[in-house]
Amino acid sequence: MAVQLLSISAIYIVFLFPWTILYTAYSAGLPSSIAANYYSISSYLSYFVVMLTPFVCVMSLPELRKKCTNILLFQYRPTRAVHPETLTVTRLNPPRALSIMPNAQ
Repeated sequence: MAVQLLSISAIYIVFLFPWTILYTAYSAGLPSSIAANYYSISSYLSYFVVMLTPFVCVMSLPELRKKCTNILLFQYRPTRAVHPETLTVTRLNPPRALSIMPNAQ
């Protein structure tokens, strides 16, 4: 539980802290021309927090972390040997003969 809380908090700090600092500075009187591009980018990054939260929760659970890393990262998989295999076919009915008659003209 603590790992989930810390990892979710880390996501919020990484993505929302710069935006919060700039918003606070703009509210305190900093001109909006300073770091305007970064402010718009950081406000856009705040939407990623919601999308990343389920993945962080899954990665904090040990059983699911191992399963996800095997699936997503294509961890070691045993190689399968390919060898010829003989197939036997038995017919239930005796073979039939087919004769083609020439065109009568």
